[in-house]
Amino acid sequence: MAFISNLSAPSLFWTVNSILVFIVCALSAGVLIPLILLISFCRNLFDMPDERKIHQGVVPRLGGIAFKSVVFFSVALLPGMCQF
Repeated sequence: MAFISNLSAPSLFWTVNSILVFIVCALSAGVLIPLILLISFCRNLFDMPDERKIHQGVVPRLGGIAFKSVVFFSVALLPGMCQF
């Protein structure tokens, strides 16, 4: 607790909000990634390996959707964290 009492108000505000944004983004990624994988498995949306590709196994085509949505969400929260 001594660490928290030594922080100034804007610094504490930034720290707490950063931790909250991280937790929200981690939870949303934990929900979205399995959901996207389930949709990929149900609809058979995979990139099959061939001689022109690096990967050795099948790769879900929708893999970047969950990652991009979490990144966009976290970037959208950043302007609300700034104090003027």
